[in-house]
Amino acid sequence: DAPTLTILDARLDRGIYGCGKLPRLADSVSASCELAARQPGHAAFLLVGDSHADSLKETMREEAARAGVGLRLMKENCALGVNGCTIGAVLADADRHGITTIILHAAPGMMKPEAAVALAKAASDRLISVELVEPVPIWNSHVPQMLYLARMSALPLASVPVQSEHSYQDSLRTLSDGLARLGAPPNLRLHPVGPIFCGTGQCLLTDAAGKPLYFDSNHLTLTGARMLSSVFGRIFSEPSKSPSALLYTEEH
Repeated sequence: DAPTLTILDARLDRGIYGCGKLPRLADSVSASCELAARQPGHAAFLLVGDSHADSLKETMREEAARAGVGLRLMKENCALGVNGCTIGAVLADADRHGITTIILHAAPGMMKPEAAVALAKAASDRLISVELVEPVPIWNSHVPQMLYLARMSALPLASVPVQSEHSYQDSLRTLSDGLARLGAPPNLRLHPVGPIFCGTGQCLLTDAAGKPLYFDSNHLTLTGARMLSSVFGRIFSEPSKSPSALLYTEEH
């Protein structure tokens, strides 16, 4: 039936991983690839992160094209401060392409507050701002599989996991406490996503039409990523300008 097919389609509701072969070959020297072309007089953005950032790139590409801004993606998996993803390498690529804003996103636990603050401080000398999109809620089980088994009555509905907004916020405690302790510089802006995914008090597994928001236990489908369109639209249209120590967007 249609609801079951909607769940099964989650495995296809995703983009090609990374930059793809052609963009890599077109610019083999650069550490990043172009996702959206920069229109004259507009800003240029660089997306830095792990596979969680990659799952957002198609929606970000759409919003960047709509805003006329340039958008690039680091070619290699790059959770800042982890496994060789260095501040120096990110800033070198930003300098190479005239980047005005760096966007950070990664899985919970992979977003290091010390690295984010250090990057923002180093980027400040270059007049580059940093936009940190909070990690999205993740689950302990394969989401489409859980939903399918529940649909087929092979799994009791009571067995489908529930994640409260409070529990999700607890998963971000290291990040939020670290930013508060370190004192983020004025060119760093934080974008909460909890109100979007967990605004009812319970975090969502599907959208209103029953489409899964994840294609596994922790990576967003294109459907899930599009729930963040307003966040990306605001990033691309309202670069951080406030002198305050840490800006929170209006959803917080």
